[in-house]
Amino acid sequence: EDGKARTFNELRALCASRYTMQEIEGYWKTCTPVDGAATSAAAAPKAKVKAAASASSAKPTSSPSAVASAGAPPEAEGSGASAAPPPDESVLGLTFWLRELKLQGYAAAAAEWAEEQGACNLEEIMENVEDFAEALGLKKLERKRLGEQGEATAK
Repeated sequence: EDGKARTFNELRALCASRYTMQEIEGYWKTCTPVDGAATSAAAAPKAKVKAAASASSAKPTSSPSAVASAGAPPEAEGSGASAAPPPDESVLGLTFWLRELKLQGYAAAAAEWAEEQGACNLEEIMENVEDFAEALGLKKLERKRLGEQGEATAK
């Protein structure tokens, strides 16, 4: 964790070569606003940003030009109606991904499993989807949803 407050655009520029826009947006949603003065009227709200420990091992999944052309996510300025995700997310986008799959209730167990198994991205979780589902104690329909939609949602 570098402990630096960053705008969404700064985060996007920092992570564009290693993560997809969806992963960056998902991570942004896990950040909390920093108390204090705003730097400029045009800047997005600042948030504490954790540098992913596994960033050097992640492979680029989208071109920087494609990421740079995208704007800040609509939720970046909202107060967020959903429950606050864990601030120390070990896999970038995990909480967002689980929310998209309607499995957000398993966020803590999923983060713990990822940490124990050394998973550093969503693709690694999908490579071990059976073990992941078993460890989380997913119900039959939840397993089916994860198997059918998990990979597509992770991209």
